[in-house]
Amino acid sequence: MPIPISAAILNDRFGYDAALEAHSRRVLRFVGHETFSDDEGAKVKVPREATIYYRYIDMTPQLEALCGWFEKGITKELVDELRILRFFDRAKAVMREVVDMPDKHERLFLTLAFHNFRRGEGFTVGASKRKRHFSMLEDHDFKDLQEALQDGWDETGSNDEAGSRS
Repeated sequence: MPIPISAAILNDRFGYDAALEAHSRRVLRFVGHETFSDDEGAKVKVPREATIYYRYIDMTPQLEALCGWFEKGITKELVDELRILRFFDRAKAVMREVVDMPDKHERLFLTLAFHNFRRGEGFTVGASKRKRHFSMLEDHDFKDLQEALQDGWDETGSNDEAGSRS
C-alpha cells in the first residue's frame, strides 16, 4: 500500500528545507566555495579537493526527517485519504437520493464541490460551471446536492477541512 509521504513533506516545508540544508551547513564551513548565478539560478561551485566531504555523508538528519514524514504519512495523511475515500463513497449514495445523474456528471459535481470545500468555500459549484455542466438541474435539486455533500462530510467524523491540506 502506498504511503502518502509526499503529502507529509508538503505539509512540512520548514522541516524539508532543514533536512536538505543539514549537510551543507556543516560542510560549507570547511570547504571553500564560490556562489554564482546563471540563467538557471544560483549555483555553488565546490573545489575538486573538497569532494571527500561529500563522499561519506552523515545522513542522520535526513533519515530522521524521512522517518517523521513516514510516521505522519501513516498516522495523518493516510487516515485523511481514507476519510476522503469513505466520504466520496457515501456522497455518491446521498447524491443519488437527491437526483439521478449520469456517473460522469455525478463525479464531476462531487469533484468540483470538494475542490471548493478544500479552498474554504463549502461544498459549492460555481455559477459558470453549473451553467456549463449542470444546467439540467433545478435550483432546489442543486441546493439539495450541495447540502447533502456537507451532511455527508459531517457524517465521516471530520472536524477539519479535508485533512487540513488547504
